[in-house]
Amino acid sequence: MNPSDFQAHLGLAFVLRRTKRAEEAVAESRRARELSPMTPLVFALESQMLLRTGHVDDAILQAQKALDFEPNFWVAHLHLGSAYARQKQYDQATAEFEKAIQLAPENSRPKIALARLFMVRGDHNGAYAIARELESHRSERFVSLSSIAAIYTGLGN
Repeated sequence: MNPSDFQAHLGLAFVLRRTKRAEEAVAESRRARELSPMTPLVFALESQMLLRTGHVDDAILQAQKALDFEPNFWVAHLHLGSAYARQKQYDQATAEFEKAIQLAPENSRPKIALARLFMVRGDHNGAYAIARELESHRSERFVSLSSIAAIYTGLGN
C-alpha cells in the first residue's frame, strides 16, 4: 500500500530469500536501504541477503556501514562474523561473534554461529561447551532445539 515503506521492502526481501529467489531478495533489501539510508538494521539485513547470495565482500561492506551508524549493533557483528567465516578469516569471525555475544547475551544466534565456527576450526570442546550452555538456558528463554541438535550433529553426536 505504501511503496516507500522500507520495512515492507525488507519483509519482501525475507520472503523472497525463503522462496529461493535470492537475487530478488538482494534487490529488495537494496531498495529498503535507498528508502531508509540512515537505518543500521537495513544495512545489516542487506548484509545478510548479500552473504546468502555469495556476495561476501559486499556483505562485509554493508555490515561495516551498519556498524558505522551503531558500533554496538549485535546483528551487524553477527553478519560481519559470518562473512569473515565464509572468507576463512577465522580470527576476525571469532572476534565478531564474541562481540555479538557480549552485546546480546540473551540471544542464542551469535552463540550458535560461534559453535559452528568452532566446528569448522576443529575445536570440538568449544562447540560442546556452547551446546551445553544453550541447553542450560532453555528453562529461562527460548533456545532452538534444532540449533542445539545441529551443533551435536556437526560434532558427529
